[in-house]
Amino acid sequence: MSVTSLTSKREANRQEKIAIILEAARELMEESGEAAVSLRKLALKTGLAANTIYAHFGGTRDELVNAIVMHAYADIGLAEDREVSLFKMGETPWELALNQFLEHPAFYRAVTLLRTQQEPLVQAEENLGRLNDKARALLKKAVVDGELSSKCDLKFLEKYFIHLFRGCAHRWAKFEISDEEFRHYLLYGIYTALLHHSTDKGARKTNRFLKKI
Repeated sequence: MSVTSLTSKREANRQEKIAIILEAARELMEESGEAAVSLRKLALKTGLAANTIYAHFGGTRDELVNAIVMHAYADIGLAEDREVSLFKMGETPWELALNQFLEHPAFYRAVTLLRTQQEPLVQAEENLGRLNDKARALLKKAVVDGELSSKCDLKFLEKYFIHLFRGCAHRWAKFEISDEEFRHYLLYGIYTALLHHSTDKGARKTNRFLKKI
């Protein structure tokens, strides 16, 4: 076997073990929340040695947790392949992310409340990047189509929407708001902000959307 083939095989084995560990972490968190992020539990679940688990994530719990969080948000990023719309209920990019949370509540509550040196939901901005690209494209098109003001600061709106999602997700994860309130507060906050930056043409569409929330 050539050196290149051997290296490729080792990398494939490494990626397979990482996938096994992350899937085990997901299953454990579905069952018992944040407490599942335990080296002992992961070792029992995967049948891998504790040293092997940490070796793949840099050797600290924070790095393991960050990997779990990134894995969780990668699922949402897959929503980039779905059709999205700025004004059609059920097809907005923000609802795709929201639906992922509501379809796997135990897991995403645990992920949302995990704490490392960096709050995991701060990483959502990076891990939801592809989905944000979809949202950005819709907002730019709305400007071109005369639905949003040409003076609208799209970068500010993107940041605001991410912070709004973080805040709503955190309250939902702590059971301070229900699933329906999570959806309502998120969409109402986004579309009232869009209304503020809408032209008359865009305001008609935004108001119709707000009435459905």
